[in-house]
Amino acid sequence: MTRPQPQPGAATVLSSHGEFTGTPEQLAAHFAALNRSHLQEPLGSDILRSKLAQAEAVPRRQRKAEEAAFVESVPLLRAICHDLPLTADGEPQLAATPATRQRVLLAMLAAAPCHYICPSQPASDANWEMHLAAYEELFSEQELACFGRSSGSGGGGGSGGGGAAAAVGDSAPLSGLIRVYAQARNAAEYVQLAWQAAGWMGEAGNWPALTPAQAQAAQLAEQSAAAMLVQLEPDSPRSHIFAGLVASVTGDAAGSAQHMRRCIRLSQAQPSRYWRIWAATSLFQMCTTQLGARSRQARAQMEFAIEEFQRAQRRLDVVKKRLPLRWYQHLEGLIERLAPLVEAARAQLRGDPGNGPRATAQQFYARLSETGIPAHCRCDGCGGATAGLRTCAKCGTARYCSAECQRRSWPSHKQACKAAQAAKAAAAGGS
Repeated sequence: MTRPQPQPGAATVLSSHGEFTGTPEQLAAHFAALNRSHLQEPLGSDILRSKLAQAEAVPRRQRKAEEAAFVESVPLLRAICHDLPLTADGEPQLAATPATRQRVLLAMLAAAPCHYICPSQPASDANWEMHLAAYEELFSEQELACFGRSSGSGGGGGSGGGGAAAAVGDSAPLSGLIRVYAQARNAAEYVQLAWQAAGWMGEAGNWPALTPAQAQAAQLAEQSAAAMLVQLEPDSPRSHIFAGLVASVTGDAAGSAQHMRRCIRLSQAQPSRYWRIWAATSLFQMCTTQLGARSRQARAQMEFAIEEFQRAQRRLDVVKKRLPLRWYQHLEGLIERLAPLVEAARAQLRGDPGNGPRATAQQFYARLSETGIPAHCRCDGCGGATAGLRTCAKCGTARYCSAECQRRSWPSHKQACKAAQAAKAAAAGGS
């Protein structure tokens, strides 16, 4: 998790409400009042409370899992923020006394269940994130690492990568993350650690400081985390989302599809509208990278993916009314970008001649270059985005847009390919 962004200062807020006139004393008092209000309550709290009211209005037995998590976590986070040692102005009281440290530590531990039950970073109308981040200076790095936080990253435990990174050490290989996973004492704690690492390691492919060997180590650690997560919580939709995303990034399209379909089935049974939307969107996105496939299995999967994706579009409208924006914003953007490909996918199923459907997909992935290319859509040779990437048969990790691009890239990929094969063989032997 990255450090929460500072709230706008009083001057920024005033500029949005027109020019303020008055004496310097009145102006100073107005500034102080605005700053206090933003310390006590994040921007957008009125909208969040409105969504919370709609989630609470759903009868308890009819609430989806994510709606129940929202309703349960907000009061807990309010209580956590209320119990923190604050000044009269609502600012963190940073006296490094044993009593203050104990109260802050209890607050950090009390927030852990929220990270576990919520599908994404917990949301509240209390400014608990900024307060806890401010209190981190009262603790050492070793203490913060024990409960999944890192003052170096400024983030809270649960959804970001700060805690995992701090526990391993800045200079340690990324493969050392697997040692952090092994320290988890139960499934709930493991889910928190694995989900925490997922966000951080998702950035690994774009981090210039990584050597090919380090990138490969990160990928293997992520694969191990996904496998352990599914083993510990096989009936959790979140486990299969995480495992499916890892499989997609490593080029295992069949494995990714299997996890996403499993997530859809589990989401129907539990039930969870949120995880079903995520799985359906991910499955459809994966299918659009293979629009040229003609096998019966590929056609059946495409039909299923289209149907689920269109249901996801409709379900998103309900999610937007009852859940915090931070939980679904990424899904909303992805659904909006993928929607134009539905007709191209249907054209493939109709057997329309020509390259129309694939051309449409290529245009979509070409547009990704303008906003950043996801790892599973990027050619490891030329770096471009394209549909239907082919995977290196030897290591199973590198992806290429064409056979020619793969041949040109072989001299630079050769050493990393051998290292990947050796690492896989060692991992197989260790299991």
